[in-house]
Amino acid sequence: MTDLIQGLPERLSKRMKFFIFIGEYSDEIEFMTDAVRRLIETKEKATDQWTINFEELITDTQKTDKSDKEILLQAEKVRKDIWRKKYAGSAGQ
Repeated sequence: MTDLIQGLPERLSKRMKFFIFIGEYSDEIEFMTDAVRRLIETKEKATDQWTINFEELITDTQKTDKSDKEILLQAEKVRKDIWRKKYAGSAGQ
């Protein structure tokens, strides 16, 4: 975790230290844990329910002849295709 914290851009590191200083968080680990939780929650809210269901289906599927990497690449392609069909056509409108 300390490598992650040390790798933060200076601006973000200062903001993190500020929130710890004012007592919003007890330490860097609590801050980073909350930040990751909030990021995941935001991403989940922004994702179509269908995509969430698809990802759950992929993780619940029994083993196939495909490797984990092949399955992940297939899921990534499907997500990109869905995004293109849903959002790319309306870009700039």
